[in-house]
Amino acid sequence: MCRSVYAEAIFKKLVKDKEVQDVIECTSKGTRDYNTGDKPDGNVLEVAKDLGLDIKDHSATVFKCERDVVLYDLLLVMDKFTASDVLKDVTIYETIDKNTKYCWKVRRLGEFCLDRKIEDIDDPLYGNTGGEEEMVELHRVALDIYDSCNGLVSFLSDILTNLEDKENLKEVLAHKMGSMTPTEWVRPPMLSK
Repeated sequence: MCRSVYAEAIFKKLVKDKEVQDVIECTSKGTRDYNTGDKPDGNVLEVAKDLGLDIKDHSATVFKCERDVVLYDLLLVMDKFTASDVLKDVTIYETIDKNTKYCWKVRRLGEFCLDRKIEDIDDPLYGNTGGEEEMVELHRVALDIYDSCNGLVSFLSDILTNLEDKENLKEVLAHKMGSMTPTEWVRPPMLSK
């Protein structure tokens, strides 16, 4: 448990720096329930501290599609695997009600990076057993997340800055997200017709 925790802390800091925290909120959740309630491990905490982030009180919660797909305007994932997990559940709602458009909400965070092309933000803890290599990977991933969150905050700030009198953020965001490159790479065939 590190990527979504880093993303939440970094995103909240950047949103606060832009002074839009009253309009833009975020929370992080896991797609699997095997670490629900757990706290970040020591190396994750150490890298967070190096970055000026305090995540020691964070505990893992799990994505609940039936609630979260309706409640949140964006469902940001780190890689194709987590996108697949989320879209598997989200597409059920689109299959039941063809008038809903929830799949557009699912995006990889790396898509928002402005400095370089990032598709997947890999799990730095997967396959690592600690030590210096893990710390290097945690720092690399934290930088990818920071740059991606920075791009996302810029994207959202631009929308806020350019809102017309009768427009609201939710509607404009839905339109902009719907016009982004499709997520066909993980969309089930039954919804591609």
